[in-house]
Amino acid sequence: LAKPVLMGDDEEAKAEIRAVTAWVLDQILLILHPIMPFITEELWDKTADSRAKMLIAEGYPSFDDALIDREAEAEVDLAIRLIGNIRGVRSEMNVPPAAEVPVYLVDASDAMKAAVSAQEAQVKRLARVAEIAFKGQGDVEAIAKGAIQTVVDGVTVFVSVADFIDVAAEKARLEKEIQDKTKYIKAQEGKLSNEKFVSRAPEHIVSAEKAKLEEAKDTLAKLNDAFARIASM
Repeated sequence: LAKPVLMGDDEEAKAEIRAVTAWVLDQILLILHPIMPFITEELWDKTADSRAKMLIAEGYPSFDDALIDREAEAEVDLAIRLIGNIRGVRSEMNVPPAAEVPVYLVDASDAMKAAVSAQEAQVKRLARVAEIAFKGQGDVEAIAKGAIQTVVDGVTVFVSVADFIDVAAEKARLEKEIQDKTKYIKAQEGKLSNEKFVSRAPEHIVSAEKAKLEEAKDTLAKLNDAFARIASM
């Protein structure tokens, strides 16, 4: 979230961000020092031109809860969730990394509009978004075509991806991955239902195979969700 500011032209804002990130790094090193003494001491020495004390001689940090800005915290948390959901859609739909997609929020509250607008530059940069627009229910039919829906804090978000992917090719790719993953799951279930394997293999091997099966099932569910989404476009 600091990158857009650091790469911008506002020198005063850039200086503030540099000072804050340096302070945050120092606090992280102070907090980690009791459990990671050697690496944190080395980083403490390397991340400043000079230090008055070694890290081991510094006091453990304490913070005043009164300084916490709950509104700003909620605003940034919302931006992070929105960025994560948009990037998740992009990944599922195999949208090219350089493509900048339009994003529409339907029936967002005034508070959500204000929060998203305040973090618009960060959302656009980190999620590769061309525009963020707020729409009403009357606009849904027009924006739904070629878009994938996701939900953030109860608000439906439409990520328009059709112009950036080959829908037929993407459906074929997902079908192939679903078939392959289904075969793998069947094979894993067969292995784990084999009493000889389960009784003779070391416990950690059996546990690892069970974990692989659960991971494969989770992946298959995501692939099926992605296929259902693209099939509805």
